[in-house]
Amino acid sequence: MSSIKEIIEIEQNRHEPNEIHLFAEGTFWRAYEQSAWLCVRCVNEFKVTKRQIKGMEMPVCFIGFPQSSLGKWIKTDFAIQNIDDKHLVVKIPQDNLPATELTSLLEMFDLWKENIEISQPNKSQKTNTDIALQPKLEKFSCDRITDVIRDIMAYPLEQKSPIESILFLADVKKRLSAIF
Repeated sequence: MSSIKEIIEIEQNRHEPNEIHLFAEGTFWRAYEQSAWLCVRCVNEFKVTKRQIKGMEMPVCFIGFPQSSLGKWIKTDFAIQNIDDKHLVVKIPQDNLPATELTSLLEMFDLWKENIEISQPNKSQKTNTDIALQPKLEKFSCDRITDVIRDIMAYPLEQKSPIESILFLADVKKRLSAIF
């Protein structure tokens, strides 16, 4: 798997404005930065997360969805290229893009990213003081729980190996522990 720095470098050095880079992380596909923005604009209005990641100067935006639902989100007229087993490139037809010039798309992306709030760090990143000051009810979110339940319901258990199922379960547990 590529490191976050390698992924951001791929995003910053893109030459094609119509490419979405998807990276496999556990049982999910994730898109970062411009690829995340293109997913939201051209594929589906996924929930976007913006976090400050250790070792990165600027916060990073990303979206994710289960690998099993790739066919649900990627339209048949989108070309898919396998870079390797953990990296896909999805090419969006030019007429589906909000602009045709790479510079215009980057300006639109920058404006979009500016308007996304930074997500709160998960439990492992919080200090004891942070936890004591934050009321328990503030962490509870029905939307986030609904997203987890939706992912569980969409997971094709009968088509997955025991290892893939365990990885999925670990991811669900991690997501739920961030909520409660």
